[in-house]
Parts: sequence; structure tokens; C-alpha cells
Amino acid sequence: MKNLFLVLLLTVLVFAQNDAHTVYNLKVEEPLSNNLTKVIINKLKAVDKEHAKVIILEINSSGGKVEAANSICRELDFLAENGVPTYAYVTQAQGASALLAVACEKIYMQPGATLGNVVLKTTFGSIDKEAIKVAKEYFGECAKLHMYPVALMQAMVDPSMEVRQISYRAQPLFKTTEELNEMRSDPSKPNKEIHDKGVIVKRGAVAIFTATECKKYGICREVYETKTKLLAALNLTEYNVEKVSNVSSDTLTQILTHKWMRILFLTLGFLGILIEFLSPGIGVPILGGMAFLFLFFIGGTYAGLVESWEIVLFVLGLGFIGLEVFAMPGMIVIGVAGAVMCFCGVLFSMQSFVYPSTEREMSLFMGNVMAITMSIGANIGMFFSISNLFPKKKPLGPLSLETGQISKAHNENLAKNQELVGKTGKVIATLRPSGRVEIDEEFYDVVTQGGMISAGETVSVLFVEGNRIIVEKTEAVSEASENTEEKAENTEKTEES
Repeated sequence: MKNLFLVLLLTVLVFAQNDAHTVYNLKVEEPLSNNLTKVIINKLKAVDKEHAKVIILEINSSGGKVEAANSICRELDFLAENGVPTYAYVTQAQGASALLAVACEKIYMQPGATLGNVVLKTTFGSIDKEAIKVAKEYFGECAKLHMYPVALMQAMVDPSMEVRQISYRAQPLFKTTEELNEMRSDPSKPNKEIHDKGVIVKRGAVAIFTATECKKYGICREVYETKTKLLAALNLTEYNVEKVSNVSSDTLTQILTHKWMRILFLTLGFLGILIEFLSPGIGVPILGGMAFLFLFFIGGTYAGLVESWEIVLFVLGLGFIGLEVFAMPGMIVIGVAGAVMCFCGVLFSMQSFVYPSTEREMSLFMGNVMAITMSIGANIGMFFSISNLFPKKKPLGPLSLETGQISKAHNENLAKNQELVGKTGKVIATLRPSGRVEIDEEFYDVVTQGGMISAGETVSVLFVEGNRIIVEKTEAVSEASENTEEKAENTEKTEES
């Protein structure tokens, strides 16, 4: 019985050890933009946490946005909390990408690799003190969590720091000059046990460390020429190495998610719809427009940048606009509501938040609003340009009738409409006050004098103004005719008497 128990226990242990059998390898080889960051986060979220042995981030990036990197760091922390460690294998980790490396549990580097050089400046080129303060907190938190020298990590961000290497009770430490002075003034720390080894980071420039320096100062564990040697040294060769799609090589995603490419798709999409209004019935412009709008949303959806509700909001907006144009002309409220929904759907799909709550989010929000406004302005300009050239210029010319034919057809329609005066018809779509009626088995767009007439009612054509056909309910017309006849009879009787 005891032997059986031992066999079962060993079996459980074997399965438990083999449960984590996958090494995930993710390459980051581009500056961290907002779009790229969300792509990386979605790839990290797709990691099978139950079977992941470790995640290795191969970093060869020149920078990006620090807050974008911090968003990735939060996902790395979440993986660590679920028992999935992350290692960084650095070729180059400068700027914001240095924070990615520091956020990993262990750092390994290639010969000649560099880490640091996080230069933070404002739009006008001056040092961004507020951004430096925030970034120092990020680097400090990660350094404390993974036991990296905090002062050296923060010196990669703050050019005002001077970091010295000291020895205290035979223990190597890295302290700023201010921290060293505090130690010497502390009576509990005898000065004879504090030995200043000299300045490591000079004041006036952000720190950047080579692979040799990182190993010397305890930042990186070891230097390996290739990833294969790294895997062998860590005894990971026996595990399945699953290469998560190389973020930088995903060219299609990068193109489709680029901000200005998406604005271009949006502009061309609406332009196609506008051209269709100029030449109704052709179909090609609207199909092209819908294709560009599809590219606008599908790229963001594929990269995880667009939520489904944002697409629904945009489609509903288009539906409202179509309802106002084709079914309920004159109902401006519906058209305006549709336009607002389309605008909001596009705006929300270009950012990861709804309402801006920070200065950076406000800046991004205003930039997106300006970009969409520019797209709308470009559409309006192209629309009027095309509408002026539409009947005359090739290749758009063949899509419309010649001017003479249009005038002739227009005059024939006006003459035909004049013949409708006095005729009756049936309301097909409720007149609010405009809608459609059927007269002599033909359909006409008509308008009332202000009242609403329900579908199914009978109306009579009162008069025609240009291309506007004015109608009223038959009962009202009959009463008006009877009143006119009565007045005429009374007038005749008065004259006879």
C-alpha cells in the first residue's frame, strides 16, 4: 500500500513538473508607440499561463513612450503574480524600452548591448521635469521589486543625479551623493565602515550602461552571444519554444494600425460614400468607400485596438444618417445624432480611454479630434471639388449625364409633376412632413404643408413648386372644395336678389 502511494505521488510530481512546458519568446524591435504597446499587451494576454515556463522578451528597441512601456510592465507583473516569470534578453534597450528590461525578473544581454539613455523632453525640446519625476517612480518600483540597484536605474532617467559606488561593511552599494552624505551623518553608521569607490554616473546626462558594466554592477545576470546559448545555460532547451509573432515584423498590422494610415482610410471611405451621393445607383464609389472603412476598423480590431462596441456605435451612426437621407428627409435631429455617433465611434477607436483623465490623455484626445476634423475638412474640400468637375472631367465624367441631358430630363420631370395637380394617391411612408406616395402606380417624394399624414391615408396634390410636390389629406381638400362651392352659390344668390 505504501509503495502504491509513492508511485501515485511520483506520478503527480512528474505531471506537475511537465505542466509548464512552453517557453514563450516575444521580440520587441520597434519604438514603443501606443498602438504597438496594445499589440504587445494582447500577445502577452494570449499566453497560456498554466503551461508557460517563462517568457523571454528579446529587446532591440531605441525607445518610445515611457507610459506605454509602463502599461506593458503592468501586464508583466500580472503574469509574474500568476507564476509566469519574465526574462529580458537585451541587444539594445534605450529610452522607454529600458523600462521593459527593468520590469523583467532577470536581465541577460548580448555582447555590446546597451541599456538606459531615457531622454525625456517636452515638445519644445526642454527637459520635461514632470515626465522625469513619473519615470523615476516607474524605474524605482521595478528596481526594488527585482533587486536591481535603484540609484543606477533612476540615473538612466534623471540627468541631475550623481551616483557613487560605495562599500559599507564589505557590501557594495550604489548611492547618490546626497544619500552618501546622509549615511555619513547617521551616527548609527560609522564613517570608518563607509568607503567611497568613486563616481559611477556623472551629473548632467542620463546614464547608459554597456553589457559589461551591467554585469559588473549587478544589473544583468550574464552575457550570452546568442539566444540559443542563453536557453542552454538556463536549461530551457528541453522545453517547447513558442515564438510569439514578432511584433516588429508584423508589417500588415503596423500599416493598418498607423494613426495617419487609419485617417487616410477614413477619409477615402467617406469620400467614396459622398461620390455615391453625386452619382446614385453606380455602386462602385460606395463599395470602395465601405472597403476603406473596413480597413480602418479591421486593422485596429486585429491588433486589439478597437472594441466591438465602437464599431457598433459607428455603424449605428451610419444607419441614422441613411435613415435621415433616404427615409425621413428633413429630420435634422436624426442626421445630427448619426453624425455624432460616427464621430465618437471613430474617436474612441483611436484611443484606449473614453474620457481623458491625465495631461497625456488630454493631449492624445485633442490630437485625435484634430486628426478627425482634418479628415472631415479634406472630405468637404474634395467633395466640392469633385462636384464642380463631376459632369465635365474624365474619368468621373462618364459616371453622370451630360449637362444638356440633365436639363432636358429635369424639365420633363417638372412638366410631369405639374400634371399631378388635383390627382389623388396613397401614402406609402408616413409624411413627417415629407415622405412617399403612390399616384397612378408611380412613386413620388412629396411634402405636406406642415401636418403629419399616416401611411395608408389618401392625399391630393394641391400644387407644385419647382421639384416640390405639395399634398394634403383628401378630406381636407374636399371640405375646402365644398366651402368654395357654397361661397360661389351664396354670391350668385346675392347678385340675383
